[in-house]
Amino acid sequence: HKSEQKEIDRIEKSAKRLAVWGKVYDNEDLARKDKHMEKRKDRLVEQQTELTQGSPWTLTLSGERMQANRLLALENTPVKAQPHLPLLFEVIHQQIKSGDKVAILGRNGSGKSSLMRMLWAAYSDGYSVGGIVLHPKANIGYYDQSLEQLNGEESLLDALYSYGNLTEEVRKRSLISAGFPFNRHEQKVKELSGGERSRLLFIGLTLANYHLLMLDEPTNHLDLEGNEELFETLRNFQGVALVVSHDRRLIDSRCNRFWLVSDGKLDE
Repeated sequence: HKSEQKEIDRIEKSAKRLAVWGKVYDNEDLARKDKHMEKRKDRLVEQQTELTQGSPWTLTLSGERMQANRLLALENTPVKAQPHLPLLFEVIHQQIKSGDKVAILGRNGSGKSSLMRMLWAAYSDGYSVGGIVLHPKANIGYYDQSLEQLNGEESLLDALYSYGNLTEEVRKRSLISAGFPFNRHEQKVKELSGGERSRLLFIGLTLANYHLLMLDEPTNHLDLEGNEELFETLRNFQGVALVVSHDRRLIDSRCNRFWLVSDGKLDE
């Protein structure tokens, strides 16, 4: 665009100069050349490369419905913050099937986030926890409210690679559209603010397709516009969602099942 504009400006100056000379010297040949250059300038302006503001990033989570009656099952599963710590609660029997949007409710410190971390560990690391059964073909995404799943030592560009082995070009475009300019792409994740880390994590989640999406307090770092985008994308999300949130509007409007953690157990 800049190169084309430079040529347009050059022709425009030449045309004005010819127009002045044509009048001063009463020269028809110079006047014709002026008109010819004006037409050439007009053609270049018409054909000039357009500049846009780009496509602004929106929080859009893609899900795929898996035809399975047991995408996730829990049988006599003890939930602890860490294996060596006391029992928080136990899940006697629960299972999730396609189409479910499950809210996990309970007081702070009851163990809701611990359950989510255990499920993610079972999926990502093959960490064996008694009674957790995940469908072997399920693709699972996870938003951790502590944002610890992001490697602080990785650059912003590298942090997105794990979300489907995406090309560098796709990752760059995604970061730029979400407000991370090119000169920040090599910045380390640990240098980001909490809100920026949250946005980076959501960028990664929007780049993949999930059968099961686990969201632990996803609205904590979102502004009003981000909340609206989250509500809308969950309404259209085709996969299963497992949600921990204190946002009553999110729970009431987007969930169709409710698990309550209370008195050392989880009940429907």
